[in-house]
Amino acid sequence: MKVVKEIFDHILHELGLSTIFLSIQSANHRSLLKAHDSIHEFLYLAGLCLPPNTSWHRHSAFLFYHYAAYIQAHRSLYEALAGCYNSANILLRGVLEGLIKGALLECLAHKEFRENAKVIEKKVKASFEIEPSGPKEKKTILDWIEEQIKAKPCLETELEEISLSIFDRTSRLPEDREFRRLIPSPYVITQQLAEWGKISPFSCKEIYEIYGFLSSEVHVIPEKIDIGRRLLREKVLFDITVIPEELESYLNLLHKIMDVGIVLELNMLSDWISQYEVKKKLKERLGVLRDLELEKSFQKLSEVVG
Repeated sequence: MKVVKEIFDHILHELGLSTIFLSIQSANHRSLLKAHDSIHEFLYLAGLCLPPNTSWHRHSAFLFYHYAAYIQAHRSLYEALAGCYNSANILLRGVLEGLIKGALLECLAHKEFRENAKVIEKKVKASFEIEPSGPKEKKTILDWIEEQIKAKPCLETELEEISLSIFDRTSRLPEDREFRRLIPSPYVITQQLAEWGKISPFSCKEIYEIYGFLSSEVHVIPEKIDIGRRLLREKVLFDITVIPEELESYLNLLHKIMDVGIVLELNMLSDWISQYEVKKKLKERLGVLRDLELEKSFQKLSEVVG
């Protein structure tokens, strides 16, 4: 037990709790509360959307990513409070990408969306070329899913009832070099979601700008690495420290992504929300969304419960 306690104490010190305290002390408390509470509202609303005596499995593909986004958003916030802004933003990009990919896979599990996926059908980036025995043909993830259904007809009903089943079919795609090209890029996914009406009232441009900004954090641009951030502000290079303007920028971005997330969940779960019992419960959250200044979420919820 002594060894366990020593290891725990050492890790506790390395977690940077003193830096977290300083971040909270120096932060714009309104920005911090809005960002943090928005994460919880994002999770809470999904539960309110589920009608009585209804299985959540129909939308389980999206909800799988939804809960993962909730956990990751929290971890991202802790990294930012600990002064690790690059790590925080990298996690934040994972939150956004997970949400849009979860929305795509949810839609692909349902026939009505597969039959109206014009963006994926047209985009070269979303397809790859195969050469069976004659001329080259373009194949998309839509074609591949239909092949799976043709080989196993009962899969179509299974996907409608338990959308998470699509993972059984698509989970190997990222590891398979040949099939990897079937996965649309985040930009194509966003365009397709927009065509399906799943990101409204956000525009593709707004989401592209957020994703593009966060991508610069992933690609180790010198000024995005934390030591680079400290260098630009003439801080002690090798000491993890609070940079108030970086923290404020991060909190605003986290808040914006939670706004995107709530809009996505309200759109993705719209068939549940159409029921009277659900609308009544959700209507009570309008004041919360307004107080949290989640403008697009407030706009969307006002539309669906009005």
